[in-house]
Amino acid sequence: MTNHSLSVRQIQVLFFLDLLGISMLYLPSMVAKWGGGYCAVWLGCGVLVWALFGAMAAECSGKELAQSGLGRVLLLFFAGKNLLQGAVWLRLMAGSLSVLLLPKTPLVLTEGAMVLLLWYGVTKGPACRGRAAEVLLLPVVLILFAVCAFSMAGVELEKLVPSAPVGAGKTIGLVALSGFGVENILFASAFCSQKKAGKAVALSGVLLALVLAALTALSYAVFGGTGMTIRRYPLLQLMDTIDFPLLFVERQDVWMVGVWLWSVFLFLWSCLFFCGWQFAQVVQRGKERWYALGAAVVMLALAQLVVTEAAAMFFLQGLLWMNGLSLILILGLFLKERSRA
Repeated sequence: MTNHSLSVRQIQVLFFLDLLGISMLYLPSMVAKWGGGYCAVWLGCGVLVWALFGAMAAECSGKELAQSGLGRVLLLFFAGKNLLQGAVWLRLMAGSLSVLLLPKTPLVLTEGAMVLLLWYGVTKGPACRGRAAEVLLLPVVLILFAVCAFSMAGVELEKLVPSAPVGAGKTIGLVALSGFGVENILFASAFCSQKKAGKAVALSGVLLALVLAALTALSYAVFGGTGMTIRRYPLLQLMDTIDFPLLFVERQDVWMVGVWLWSVFLFLWSCLFFCGWQFAQVVQRGKERWYALGAAVVMLALAQLVVTEAAAMFFLQGLLWMNGLSLILILGLFLKERSRA
């Protein structure tokens, strides 16, 4: 595995896009169910928690965990978490693609092709993922801007006026625990040309909070509370409501699906890369690509267990608890780093 350096800017972009993709799919409808008309506010507050812990993680060095027995156990925990969340999101992505774009393609073929592409990216080193994120950022921003601009025609502001605030604590807590992959910022520092990137990651997280809150508020104003809860992918379906004056595609929703697809792809790339790297730190360094290949095979096999919506929710609930433990570990490592200073 080629060990190129990541710049602070690339880490910022990766933090933004990785978490954007996995958040766009289910979080808006879930927070609408629990938070009502205030759901966009509670979603933004929860994402700010990601920004806080991401900034803490960026101030630490996960590479130092390999220097102690307890640290190696934690590395194995993080590797297993990457493996499990990669498998779950691989199946969720393949299932969503089947519903939205590829109804006649077997899920295992979509997953297999995706795993091969992911492993190929892993062999090119972390800088390849960083450069891919930088290239994708501008199209993502332009598409999101276009969606917001064209969707304004369907906004009904009265839908955003709730009778009373509800579900604040529960909704913020759910969002805070749904930040899959925040802990990987700990290990991105091993490839960063600068030692401290906390402020940069915090700014990226604040921007992510604003974007997700704005998109959720826009969706709520278009679909309403009931419409948000009955739609599986409200953000991805926003473009279905747009009446383009000069329509040049039959399925304009593919643009929003493209934003989500590339973001989730970057997230899965992160899961596979860091899983292989973490195993290599514990067992044998220099073999990262082969551990990543083994992780890819296991990830594909585990994805076959997520055969129903109930199974997906079971695994996601387990990952929420693992996310909570990860946040506690990040806080502990940050406090330990501060005590040294």
